Amino acid sequence: MNPQFNICIPKASTIFYPFLDYNPKIAFWNESTDCCSWDGVTCDEMNGHVIGIDLACGGLRGVFPSNSSFFLLGHLQSVVLSFNDFKGSPISSQFGKFSSLTHLDLFYSKSSGQVL
Repeated sequence: MNPQFNICIPKASTIFYPFLDYNPKIAFWNESTDCCSWDGVTCDEMNGHVIGIDLACGGLRGVFPSNSSFFLLGHLQSVVLSFNDFKGSPISSQFGKFSSLTHLDLFYSKSSGQVL
């Protein structure tokens, strides 16, 4: 298991709690397996850090909380959250703290504002 990911997310599905309606990818995340093998998760092969999250068309609904454990994944390079429904909630300024982030896809995610 990748300790970087599991320390940040004590329970796999809590990364997007409480606004998870149903996400077919997250539904099959199994904490007894290496998170790098989970659908929608990409890890750096050298050090095992989670570097990508792809939950496009994921059935995520609700306000994206700025205190989500998602923002503790400090090595993220790519985040794809397109085609979800964040109910017009502002884009969290926490996205701006990902120093390695090179790709952020919020297309048709029904979020508002700018990434600062």
